[in-house]
Amino acid sequence: MQAFINTGGKRRNSACPLNANANVKWNQPMLNLAVIGLGKWGQRHAQSASASGRFNVVKGVDTAAVPMDFPVVPSLDEVLEDPDIDAVSIATPHTLHAEQIRLAAEAGKHILTEKPFALSYANAQQNVKVTGDHNVVLALGHDHRFYPSIAVMKKLIADEALGQITTIQSVLSHDFTKAAIEKLNKAAAGDRGSRDDGTWWRLNLAEAPVGPMVHLGIHHLDLFIHLFGEIDWVLASSPARTIDTPFPDTMLVTLGFVSGKIGTISSSLASPLNSRLLISGSEGWAEAIGPDDIASYTLSSLNSVKSRIGSAQPELTEFALIDSVAANFAAFADAIEGIAPYPIAAADMLHNAAALEAIVRSSHSSGIEKVVR
Repeated sequence: MQAFINTGGKRRNSACPLNANANVKWNQPMLNLAVIGLGKWGQRHAQSASASGRFNVVKGVDTAAVPMDFPVVPSLDEVLEDPDIDAVSIATPHTLHAEQIRLAAEAGKHILTEKPFALSYANAQQNVKVTGDHNVVLALGHDHRFYPSIAVMKKLIADEALGQITTIQSVLSHDFTKAAIEKLNKAAAGDRGSRDDGTWWRLNLAEAPVGPMVHLGIHHLDLFIHLFGEIDWVLASSPARTIDTPFPDTMLVTLGFVSGKIGTISSSLASPLNSRLLISGSEGWAEAIGPDDIASYTLSSLNSVKSRIGSAQPELTEFALIDSVAANFAAFADAIEGIAPYPIAAADMLHNAAALEAIVRSSHSSGIEKVVR
């Protein structure tokens, strides 16, 4: 891979505040990006990629006539055949990711794909192989790794400040889906489980076989892997449904790590906004906490850390909100330009997919399922 790809695009001469090399003054052309899928999150990709200062968003792909400030075409081929496009971001329904990753890799485009990386371990392996075979960068939309709060949690663990870790607990919920379904029911707007327009594909069972764990909890699944390493087994359960979805709206997953640690992830589409990650140890505890308002949550779902070490009084550290998606795009650009490896390793992407697949199996068997490694 070349250390730098000359795209002939616009130049910038300012430090990128979200880049790991923020003190470096850039005098290189920006990379040209196309966004595939221009729903709510695809539009966020376009906004945050531009905000990173590393990409020109030059084209979008969507079957709908989405008004954007760049051309929107209905066919993916028009992007893949365009030699001026260096990279694509994929924000389409989950079941389309593997095929679109394959096509983009074969066309020599670098790829940032939304989570989930894959709905099966086999597809995840395919994604890693095809991008490796064609020497393109593969990045993943787990922007939680870029939170300052998570960097603090990671350091506390590495420094053994909390002593021997005893329990790991996370909660991630919001009731956007509940409100949307209530609105849809009032409008009598059709079949919630099979509609494939706009947001409603998210309620298709094939796209979200374990509902909130695919849409929300998968972010904390990635954080568990990032902070504590490989997962050995999972046990998934869910209470009775409280809203009318084709999958459980709330799930509780217990995870056993290869290291012997135990953790839980609680994820819900029916409970009001709540995001937190608590790590307890023999010498102290630390909890990353999310904001209470949706605007702040959209930027960073864990923006403060409260901790207590030994007999000291608890301390609260609040972090300025950053656009973590823009930070992810900056890291993606660093990898494309050969400045630094992309910080989420392919092994972690594969393991996340394997763990998610085990959670799906456990949701059906009601028993403990081993994670393929």
